[in-house]
Amino acid sequence: MNLADRNGEMNLSSVAQTLIQSSDLGTDIAEAIKVYSDSLRTERRRIAEEKGATISTKLTFPTILLILPALMVIILGPALINLLERMK
Repeated sequence: MNLADRNGEMNLSSVAQTLIQSSDLGTDIAEAIKVYSDSLRTERRRIAEEKGATISTKLTFPTILLILPALMVIILGPALINLLERMK
């Protein structure tokens, strides 16, 4: 438990508590760690899915402000040059 206290990481503290509880109750430590790692994996996947869901809204404004003007110059540039040449 001292390792978790020194480190300050919540997950490490939970692992230490799981090991202590498993040892105190006399249950299989390997099974307790397996169940705990499955729950951590599920939690990480949920957090990653939440971040992935919000990224599209975060990318909308940079796309509009940076890519769209460059695309307009590429598309409309030749047409404007052609229009200016015809007006001469």
